[in-house]
Parts: sequence; structure tokens; C-alpha cells
Amino acid sequence: MGSNKNCLYFQEDLKGLLFDGSKLENKDYDLFGFISSLENPKDVLKYSKNFKDEGNSSFKESDFGGALEKYSLSCVFLSCLALLEEEARSSFLQLASSVVLNMAASLLKKKEFKNVG
Repeated sequence: MGSNKNCLYFQEDLKGLLFDGSKLENKDYDLFGFISSLENPKDVLKYSKNFKDEGNSSFKESDFGGALEKYSLSCVFLSCLALLEEEARSSFLQLASSVVLNMAASLLKKKEFKNVG
């Protein structure tokens, strides 16, 4: 099962991916506000999973830039998630792992090797 410590560590890594050298705009900060207003962690996980699925569709169509954009949105939702229940922590860890690996695969396809790590 996912511990709270592992989830917090993963969230910090996700925030690092998002903010280090990012091109966030005002609309992105509005998105953070929207996510923070969601009270149910399952809603946040649902939105995140939907973006991951959209990224997977883009990846299958060889639209790796589009896939990265959707995976990044998924990370935004995951980085804002408040995890109180064990079930939510476990779902978070599974989804976050999948999204980060999918981002790495997209970066490899784009030959952006320095960004994969």
C-alpha cells in the first residue's frame, strides 16, 4: 500500500517537473485554483486519469507533443491532491507512476533525451 510519506515525496517530484523551467501562464494558475477547490480526492484522480487517457490517445497517434501536454495536465492535478485515505494514496501512486513513465516515453520519442531523467 502507498504510504503518505511516499505520496508526498512523489508530489514534490511532480511539482519539480512542472515548475523547473516551465512555461506556466496565468491560466495555469487558474487551473491550480480550480483543483484546490475540489473537495473529493476521487474527483482529482478522475480528472488526472482522464488527461492521462487523452495523452495515451495522442501518443498512439504519434502526437508526442500533445501527449506530453496531457500528461503534464495530469501531473498538475496529481501535484495538488490532498491524500487522506489509504485507497486514494494507492490510486495516486499507481496513476502518478504511469503518467511519469508515459511522459518519459513521449520524451524519448521526441528525442529529448536530456529531459527523460
